[in-house]
Amino acid sequence: MKRLLLLLTLCASTLSSYAQVWAWAKTGGSTGWEVTKDMVTDPDGNSYITGTYGANANFAGIPLPYTAKNDVFIGKYDASGNLLWMNYINGPGNDLPLSITVDATGNCYILGTFTDSSFFNGTYKITGSGTISNFLAKYDRNGNLLWAKRELGFNPGFKIAADKIGNFYLTSRLTNGYQLSRYAGNGNLLWSKNFPCENYSVGYDLTLDKKGNPIVTGFFRGTLNLGAQTIHSYSNSINHADAYIVKHDTAGNPLWAKSSVNTTSTGNAGYHLATDANDNIYLAGLHDGRIGFDSLVVTDQLPTSNNFIFKFSPTGQPLWAKSYGLYAGTTYIYKLRVNSKNELVAAADFSGNGDLDTVVSVGAGPQLILTYSPAGKIIGVVQYKFGPQLLGLDRYDNVYVGGYYGGTALFGNISITENGNYDLGIAKYLNPNPAPVITKAWDKTLGASSYDRLRGIIPTSDNGYILAGTSNSNAGGDKSQNSQGSHDYWLVKTNAHGGKQWDKTFGGTGSDDLMTIVPANGGGYFLCGQSNSPASGDKTGGNQGNLDYWVVRVDANGNKLWDKTFGSIGEDRMLKALPLADGGVIIGGRTNGGLSGDKTEDTRGSWDIWLVRLDAGGNKVWDKTLGGSGIDDLGGLALTHNGHILVGNSSSSPISGDKTLASYGSNDYWLVVLNMNGVIQQQRIIGGSGNDVLNNIISTGTTGFLLGGRSNSNISNDKSSNAKDAYGDYWLVKIDTNLNKTWDRTYGSDTLDILQNLAQTSDGGYLLSGFSFNQASGDKSDDQVGEGDIWLVKTDANGQKIWDKVIGGSKDEQAEGFALTSDGFIVGGYSFSNTSGDKTENSKGSADYWIVKFVDESSAVPFSSARRLEVITKATIPLENQHLGAWKIYPNPAQHVLFVEMSQLGLPATAAQGHLRIVDLRGRTLRQSLFNAEERVLQYDLSTLPNGVYFVQVQVGKVQKSFKIMKQ
Repeated sequence: MKRLLLLLTLCASTLSSYAQVWAWAKTGGSTGWEVTKDMVTDPDGNSYITGTYGANANFAGIPLPYTAKNDVFIGKYDASGNLLWMNYINGPGNDLPLSITVDATGNCYILGTFTDSSFFNGTYKITGSGTISNFLAKYDRNGNLLWAKRELGFNPGFKIAADKIGNFYLTSRLTNGYQLSRYAGNGNLLWSKNFPCENYSVGYDLTLDKKGNPIVTGFFRGTLNLGAQTIHSYSNSINHADAYIVKHDTAGNPLWAKSSVNTTSTGNAGYHLATDANDNIYLAGLHDGRIGFDSLVVTDQLPTSNNFIFKFSPTGQPLWAKSYGLYAGTTYIYKLRVNSKNELVAAADFSGNGDLDTVVSVGAGPQLILTYSPAGKIIGVVQYKFGPQLLGLDRYDNVYVGGYYGGTALFGNISITENGNYDLGIAKYLNPNPAPVITKAWDKTLGASSYDRLRGIIPTSDNGYILAGTSNSNAGGDKSQNSQGSHDYWLVKTNAHGGKQWDKTFGGTGSDDLMTIVPANGGGYFLCGQSNSPASGDKTGGNQGNLDYWVVRVDANGNKLWDKTFGSIGEDRMLKALPLADGGVIIGGRTNGGLSGDKTEDTRGSWDIWLVRLDAGGNKVWDKTLGGSGIDDLGGLALTHNGHILVGNSSSSPISGDKTLASYGSNDYWLVVLNMNGVIQQQRIIGGSGNDVLNNIISTGTTGFLLGGRSNSNISNDKSSNAKDAYGDYWLVKIDTNLNKTWDRTYGSDTLDILQNLAQTSDGGYLLSGFSFNQASGDKSDDQVGEGDIWLVKTDANGQKIWDKVIGGSKDEQAEGFALTSDGFIVGGYSFSNTSGDKTENSKGSADYWIVKFVDESSAVPFSSARRLEVITKATIPLENQHLGAWKIYPNPAQHVLFVEMSQLGLPATAAQGHLRIVDLRGRTLRQSLFNAEERVLQYDLSTLPNGVYFVQVQVGKVQKSFKIMKQ
């Protein structure tokens, strides 16, 4: 069997190939013993840990007195390893912790047992019954005891888990069966339900999905009665223990249940649970023979003591399974967590010989952090020397391991040594490939007394922004001119921080609604919309029908150069515009008008697409009607690589009119390529069997185009994923230059999600925005803020989600566009909310322009160059004036200036430039610069950095050096 050396070799070649970077490790305790029991880590990296101690103890200067037998400690470490507080629970009897959890506001709950009386930090007392009882207690984020109580009756507790609204669940063991209870945040019991078993049942672990549904696992013998459903151990034998998993709703009612089947062992048990962002469930446990759930079966690797991992869908369908052979008969996969990429992270201890996978095996001794892809492939292995492990993740996917140990524990180059028999230990492993850290920098509300709806945002050369939309407000607030009709075009120029510099109003005496703004080649902008105004105000052309296209050309300062009206006898609704290299523009929308006015072709159906090409002076070059016998609506315009025009539409038409291809569903994406004379060159239908509505198109250069819209289609035709709900999800489709589908992705929640805006980012990925109306579910990680919110999704170049974010206030918000910046992006839209949620200013009318700036904290902030550097991740050197060979860094700690002295030894003679980065403990680049490689002493100003610990990483050619420094 392959040994540990092979594992490490394979990790370097076939798994994630990066250096292992441990940020810190901490220890504490007494000359007696400390044994950890449970740990939970919040998104900010605070770790709450509990266990027992057996002598007067000291944790980072905080003394804990010892009373008798087992006493309980409960403490909180921050993301930098500082002990923030440590409390104790003790009494004359035996006090034991069982489980710990934390809620969304940082309140900590602990479950444990005691026999006589117990004191909480020597002050608050609860009295026992003389026999073993459960205790429950709640602490605030600063460690203050809020309440403590004895749970009436006694069913031995196992696990607690807090939900998002401040309640918590508790699993307990009955004499025969298990009990599930729900408590309010004040400790009052809301309900409790018993699930009896014919012989014996234990609920070892408990977790919650995103909806707050509790999931329980353990083992049982005989028949487990779940009300409307019963499950049976294999062969229905009371002598045969099997693993089970039960998903309940928030009222405690079982939704579904599974028991292990097709087994050849007499001992299977579920021990650990975790859920991902899509509510898939991971279950780990122990078996000593063949084990399966439904028809998915895995076989043991060794005659005794094997671990299994099963992945289940939200409805209980087994998706994949793994079995690992172990040396001794205990649970060696200690904990499961899921990171922000929906990858499973497991803390494991393989103390004998065991196969991790078909090509990866381990030898004696290591503790491991294993990372699995969503498909179940091991993609990362981190080795260290510790003891029985606890596991946590923060929002940046840094890993925290806790536990107890004897002798010396090793975490890379960091070691800690115990003072007694066993001591508490906790360490932080830095995510070597952190996802971007996106934070809101500011938001700005711009509006007047009535209705102001933003339709587009464009960055300007002075780092400001042009905002364009529709307003029916008179002068007041941010608006300097009265309305000229019922609605007008309203143009606003801001500085880099959203402060208004000037505004302009354009309109006639009727209703003028701006729908989009695009830059004009040669400077200035095209303001494009629809109007029913007669010649009046700023409008020089008369109305030809119910609504006409109205284009206003302005210079960079918002001064009107000309305006043009185009229409038919019917209703012409402007939707999209495409600027051209000759200084002209193509405008388009939908029409029900026939041959009349400026329209040279008759209708094809009830609604058609109508395009008009204008030259730089606003004169019509040609117009084109596209449609079939049904409803056809314009979704986007883009230029192709060979100078043609891609027209993206939503179509319900059968083959008829201009449409030569049959539909797949009630609406499909209908793509039409025109040459610059408006002649059809090519068509393509993209869709599923349901309703697919195209809302936007962007060019991705030589790789083709990205299509974005809404779909409720299940897997069919071009749709490769089922809908998340019946109303519609974001549907993203990548096509090549020949309009062939490259891939498609569906992102959605439990209710309607409408994708509206697309942008390609500098990393080759995509930024999406639209609106959503519900709580976290499906691909949506954040809960609803108001009545309707903006939902942002960031993907990589292949459409795989990297992160998502919900922003909004207490009422409705909708996104209408992006402006990409060097350090992040601006989301532009409109809002009905006062100060609430992400909105920091009150509404100025019924609706206002709302712009929100986000920064990517993981992007570089350059000294003299914006060039990104290769990640260098060697960084676990003791903190002092450091020497790597003849390289030196001093002073350390540093206050204002840092010197890096480089040896000529080993440097490439041809290297002209070197790279330097300063990285924080989250792995984020804070500073970077290029330097002349002939310089042997580098001097850097640290005065603007906050106090703290950082890594300085230097690269010249292939030579890489890394130092740890403290700024104070």
